[in-house]
Amino acid sequence: MSEEIRNNKTTRLKGKAFRIILLSLLVILGLYIVLTLLIKIPAVQNYLRKESTSYLQNKLQRNVSIGQLKLEWFSKLGIDTVLILDKAQDTTLYAGHLAVSIDMNIIDLLRGKLSIHDIELNDVLIKDMHRDQDSIGTLSDMMDHLFPSPKKAQTDLTRSTLELDLKNIAFQNIKYESNSENGSISFSIPHTQINIDTIDLARKLFVIDKVIVDAPDIHLIHIKQGITSDAAIDLFGDSLLSIKVKSIAIDHGNFNTTGWPPNGLMGEFLHEIHDYKIELSNIYFNHRGLTLGIEDMRIVNTENFGIHKMTAKQVEFNNTGIKLLGYQLDTKDSHLGDSISMSYKRLDDFNAFNDKVKINFNANHVSLYTNDLIRIIPSLSKVDFFKKNLYKSIQLDGKLIGT
Repeated sequence: MSEEIRNNKTTRLKGKAFRIILLSLLVILGLYIVLTLLIKIPAVQNYLRKESTSYLQNKLQRNVSIGQLKLEWFSKLGIDTVLILDKAQDTTLYAGHLAVSIDMNIIDLLRGKLSIHDIELNDVLIKDMHRDQDSIGTLSDMMDHLFPSPKKAQTDLTRSTLELDLKNIAFQNIKYESNSENGSISFSIPHTQINIDTIDLARKLFVIDKVIVDAPDIHLIHIKQGITSDAAIDLFGDSLLSIKVKSIAIDHGNFNTTGWPPNGLMGEFLHEIHDYKIELSNIYFNHRGLTLGIEDMRIVNTENFGIHKMTAKQVEFNNTGIKLLGYQLDTKDSHLGDSISMSYKRLDDFNAFNDKVKINFNANHVSLYTNDLIRIIPSLSKVDFFKKNLYKSIQLDGKLIGT
């Protein structure tokens, strides 16, 4: 009899546990359905739009306008227009349409984890204006609010508990314009795809698996003066932002310049380039500098002059030096290889390159044709040696050090 009682108790406990589990699942499912239906109500959408606008305005310290917000299917949030104005009420960023795929996981949301898997951004215009010679750009000012200086970032570190599970970002029809008294740059990109591994907002860490940029078109108008003293003090040290990218592929690119002297590097080499290709690997950017590897590069102008093929084991760039290690570079005629390093105290030392920048050039079976040197340094065409030795190869092995 006692055995039968124990079996009955066990059965009742199992039934009770099953009912609790079933009830919990029904509650979670019910919350999911309610939340999904609430987001589809126009009044709720309007409330979310206002709250999002208020948050961005406080974060960016500028006027933000968000258009119609709607739930497309059960987990895809769509926003028709996003407009961010600078302090002079000019456009800093405009996006025609933003679509976000969200995992409506109630438990994750309660834990502070927002599972956004995919973002699609279409018809985007970014304008980076410099109001006067010494001012930073409007886009840079906005990024400073998003990713503040180390001192402020440490304060914000304890406040940020939101986790972001973002995996893919797709951009369609991106246009960028930067204007200042010294010159301007503009580019357009029909399509960009970014595959993300990890985003840690608390640590300001972005780990990206792959970036694919298709057919960028860049136009650079002559910059009237060199690097300014204020901008040259510290290019990398103002942010705790860290970005790691496993690979970047840029294909079918175009590049042209306007206003540069026709007999100089920018006017001669970069005046009109079509169908350039760049493949980079192991890119790492933080407050200490930038490092990367060059897997493949081809940048040739319409006269077939330029880099026909280039690889490099590692490129390093920081506030006091540039290194090109283990590189191989081929033009139509010349071949260069081994390593080059340049050292300086400040970035604006490049304004007095001959006096302040030290060069360490290691050559390994280098074959440098005189016609390539003249294209890069036009003044050499007046030197008797080069006049008498056009289209001749200079063989180099060894080391050159100097300024």
